Amino acid sequence: MANKKIILFLLVLFFVIPVLGITQEQFDLSELTKILGETADNNTGNPVFSSGDINGDGYDDILISANENDDGGAGAGAVYLIYGQAAEISDLTLSAATAIQFTGEAADDDAGVSISSGDINGDGYDDILIGADFNDGNGLNSGAAYLIYGQAADLADITLSAATTVKFTGEAAADYAGGSVSLDGDVNCDG
Repeated sequence: MANKKIILFLLVLFFVIPVLGITQEQFDLSELTKILGETADNNTGNPVFSSGDINGDGYDDILISANENDDGGAGAGAVYLIYGQAAEISDLTLSAATAIQFTGEAADDDAGVSISSGDINGDGYDDILIGADFNDGNGLNSGAAYLIYGQAADLADITLSAATTVKFTGEAAADYAGGSVSLDGDVNCDG
């Protein structure tokens, strides 16, 4: 439902408002919460994903990609998880101190180039899938995707790897696995 609200907001913002002749000066965005990237050139917010409810507390959570983040090496990438809450979220700058941070495994992995969520194991908690299309696990740019299971307890900051997540890798060099990921729907119709 939250994804539909975001899509509706974007449709109104980019199509309805211009048709009605409302200018940027008349549409004041200064009242909205601002979430800023950790540093310049992190490519923060491309993409942003309304992730459903990762911890089962009844509030939708937000995943924000920064696929050029350098915390795990130059261009390793990162994804930030901000838990939803009853209170309004204040302006913030993303970091491990303000959000849960999932850091790319190695330099140039591009972790966070794609993100998705959904309850893949049917336990009532949405799970997170993070793509890293330049990961070199099975050859140059074979790519990878990392699955992180949702749970009631808060998740911790981690470096993405086979030791901390379920890792899916491309078979060979230039497969770019993880370039696009999705956890939408019941793919094998088992309920």
